[in-house]
Amino acid sequence: MKRKGRFTKTDFIRGGALILVSLAWGGAAGVIVKFKYEAVALEWFLLIYLMCLFNLYCLMKSVAYLQKIVSQTQGNQKGKALVGLVLWGSLKVFCLGLIGWSLWKGHPGLTRQAAQFTGLLAASTMVVVPILGGLLWSFGQQTSRT
Repeated sequence: MKRKGRFTKTDFIRGGALILVSLAWGGAAGVIVKFKYEAVALEWFLLIYLMCLFNLYCLMKSVAYLQKIVSQTQGNQKGKALVGLVLWGSLKVFCLGLIGWSLWKGHPGLTRQAAQFTGLLAASTMVVVPILGGLLWSFGQQTSRT
């Protein structure tokens, strides 16, 4: 039985894979932006990149609370989990709106092409990190079983 507040090896593999992929993706895309455009583009990229990472964190917390709601049988615990689900789900929707608005408006100090390229590269974090992180995590799971 897992004690509350303790991380297991599986938790470390899951979180480590996603953190590793997000740092690698952010570093590689940041280097591309830095050498392709001026320093303002790198700041713009980092802003949207961090908003996308926070969006993924909100998604993770929302799914965790949804699992609590589905697995709990006690009404009191379901109510607390429902409040958490509404909070993190609302933050996720707000974050998506903020990312969309930021990409729509662009950065005033950048050309349209630079703003679109850096925005697209940063927003692709929401696709690349879960896919590659999940792939890396599944390889970690296979090696831990053998």
